Amino acid sequence: MSTSSLKQQAYILIKQKIADCDYAPDSMITEEKLQKDIPASRTPIRDAISRLEHEGLVTIHPKRGIHISALTISEMNMIYETRLMFEPYSIQKYGNTFSSERLYDFYQRHTDVATPIEQREAFNLDDEFHDFIMDALPNIYIQQCYNITRIQNRRFRILSGVCGQQRLVETYREHLDIIKACLQKDWDAGANAMYKHLMKSKNTTFEYLIKEKLIPVC
Repeated sequence: MSTSSLKQQAYILIKQKIADCDYAPDSMITEEKLQKDIPASRTPIRDAISRLEHEGLVTIHPKRGIHISALTISEMNMIYETRLMFEPYSIQKYGNTFSSERLYDFYQRHTDVATPIEQREAFNLDDEFHDFIMDALPNIYIQQCYNITRIQNRRFRILSGVCGQQRLVETYREHLDIIKACLQKDWDAGANAMYKHLMKSKNTTFEYLIKEKLIPVC
């Protein structure tokens, strides 16, 4: 495998571990730990960490280790502000470009789900659904802005995921409200359903993280 491929592989694997909170927010890790976890030598790992530092996901502390960025209430508010601006807008303005086949597929997967819902599977479906909504937007500048929120949003969701099955069930129902409106080509109703879903998600996440003291209020 080429050097560039090894660097990219290391970058993807480390970023995924940060996104999945395998490397907990506000924790310290070492190069030695990364070399044990990632099938790559020191050079690709250092290159990956440098890229992740530029993205604000880690901070390198020479001779001390690598700090995984913390999650804060302020950051959560900014992430949801961005999502509330763009996701309903995508439905309202570009819903007519949605693939009906994909919408029916999402409908089926949300209605055929077994109970209890497997958490990681639910998170992956949630990512896929929201990415589908946003992929309709042709504006590359909006996409670049939104992409910054993707990994941080997943970290928040996983951190608060233990809030339980009830919220997962509610999320599936809220997704179905959005999907049904889109299948009926009622884009205003779809956008409103998305707005309500995101607000519910924000409030539930906020309440849980504060209650469990999982992130600082700043």
